[in-house]
Amino acid sequence: MKELIRNILKEEEYSQTFKKGIDIAMKILKQDYPFIIGWDFVNEGRFSMDLFVVCDLEEVQKFYNSKLKPYYVEKIDRVKEDDYPYAVSVLEIGEEMTNDEKFQDFMNFKNQLNDIYDMIPKEMVIIDTWGDVKQLDIEYFKFR
Repeated sequence: MKELIRNILKEEEYSQTFKKGIDIAMKILKQDYPFIIGWDFVNEGRFSMDLFVVCDLEEVQKFYNSKLKPYYVEKIDRVKEDDYPYAVSVLEIGEEMTNDEKFQDFMNFKNQLNDIYDMIPKEMVIIDTWGDVKQLDIEYFKFR
């Protein structure tokens, strides 16, 4: 029974550490990307943690100075139910950008997030078995 209690406490501590470090990284990243509302955990891999980034739809439009694609204007509920590979996926500007430009925009976002996460004190981030900070991989963007 004592071993079970220790394991549960260890998992709880791990969970709090995991969440706190990412919360801090997202708050800092929000200074450059004001459309970030938060994040959702997807799963943890060997070298990385997969996340959804939750975005404010109105703020994304302001940030990219672009309106929603006409399709999504009529189906606004669908935007809030689905996941998208890029923050610009539902915007008119997304149609103007090449796939390379969208991917570069995404990589800049992801790299900045990981650079911030790497700077957070080690006791607040998740470390892999080799002692490196696990990378944060963005699976999709969600809109609210």
